[in-house]
Amino acid sequence: FDLPGLSDVDVTLESQTSGYSTLTTGSGTITLVGDLEHTTVDDLTDLANTKASLEDYLDGHDGEATSIVTDLLVDYEHAIAEINETEEKVHTIEDSYATVADIDHVTSADEEKIEALIAAIIETQENNGNHLTTAEAEELEDMLDDLQAKLARIEEVKADLADVDTRINSYDLSTVSKDDLSDLEELKDKIEELLDSTNVTEAEKDHLNELLEIIAELEARIEAAEKALEEAEHNDHTGGINSGNVTPDDQTSLEDALSGYTDALGVFDSNLSLADLFDVNNRISIISSALDILDQVAEFEAMISRLPNPEDVDYSSRLLIKAAEGAYGALSEYGRTLVGPSLPAKYRAVLDAYRAYLEGSPLLYAFETLDVFWWGLTTFAIVGIFVFITRRTHRRYIEATEDTDDDF
Repeated sequence: FDLPGLSDVDVTLESQTSGYSTLTTGSGTITLVGDLEHTTVDDLTDLANTKASLEDYLDGHDGEATSIVTDLLVDYEHAIAEINETEEKVHTIEDSYATVADIDHVTSADEEKIEALIAAIIETQENNGNHLTTAEAEELEDMLDDLQAKLARIEEVKADLADVDTRINSYDLSTVSKDDLSDLEELKDKIEELLDSTNVTEAEKDHLNELLEIIAELEARIEAAEKALEEAEHNDHTGGINSGNVTPDDQTSLEDALSGYTDALGVFDSNLSLADLFDVNNRISIISSALDILDQVAEFEAMISRLPNPEDVDYSSRLLIKAAEGAYGALSEYGRTLVGPSLPAKYRAVLDAYRAYLEGSPLLYAFETLDVFWWGLTTFAIVGIFVFITRRTHRRYIEATEDTDDDF
């Protein structure tokens, strides 16, 4: 077809089925590349030759006809520049890609470089894709897939490192127990696996070794708690002693056992497993109950020892006798069987002597009886006074109301 504006010069542009066109001028034919937007490095020689021919034509011609040739020359220069830019980008990407470790050795230290390369490839595909050869386009796509896989491996390792770090930091020396041993063992295995990995940096390995030291401290605390408990159990010679069969001969064994368990709990109460803690508290409860029986018996016997002889009983013996009665009342049926054989007889003799003393003094007997019922009598008196005052007030109100009615 004829190019407009070239009426004074014989210049004709014809399309060819090969994708090329020809520019026919009065001085010859120039072969043109058909689609400059999709030219690649493979077209550079043809583009350069055509560019030189256009420049030669312009050197020998002036005037109106040269404007279209000039425009063609600008398009060719632009296409060549874009191809060179594309090739420069591809070569830069290839050089940088060559420095990235393989997927089995890539680490978080490569993350920034990989992200930059991925961004560069995507930018090249979007902005220079029309000027890539088929081989270059496939090469960039393969690089992109490989880099994304490497980035995913880095993220996976980072997630494993963060998980280990978080789980270990959730433990505390003051609360870790035997119940946590299986998880700590699992964490150790995971750390060893990460230490053997070639996807971990040296700095990350140093941190993992620090975490192993923390686990060792946690396990040492658990072991110390278990050892304290085992020692307490080893020193517990109380067997099946309880509040229903304890004897004074068991006092020392019970106290030693109780001391061992309370000492262990005092230091490691939060480091024992729930099952061990339940067992220890159960043993302490049984031992304490048995010791309570012995304490109550000892208290009663001490009270009896302070009582006067029956022949010396008088009203001044009253408080000692009352205390002895309270101590005897606190004893269980079994506890009363543990009291020394001579003491109950003395206790009963003193009680009998005190009753006889009171009966011989009617006034003291009445006072003693009043004391027994003091709170009952006091309560009865208070209620009676309240009722009396209430009824009297009510009666006065009625009388006042009747006087008012009479006035009207």
